Amino acid sequence: MTGRSHGGGVWFTAHAEMEIAVGRDTWSGGFLLTDLWRKSGLRRRWKLAERSLAPVEANEALSHAIRALQLWR
Repeated sequence: MTGRSHGGGVWFTAHAEMEIAVGRDTWSGGFLLTDLWRKSGLRRRWKLAERSLAPVEANEALSHAIRALQLWR
């Protein structure tokens, strides 16, 4: 895992071995996990602001399934 400060937050990246099910499809293997943590305004506690997950290997079926879930087109 690595961490890097950026503005008022911190980016963390890590490699994770996972098994993921989207609908009827299941994918397993290595994924890159990326988190952006920021301090809240009132109590100054760390809160997760954004999380992304990307497969390490190219998988066309996974790309189509994720694209179908996206609300912005």
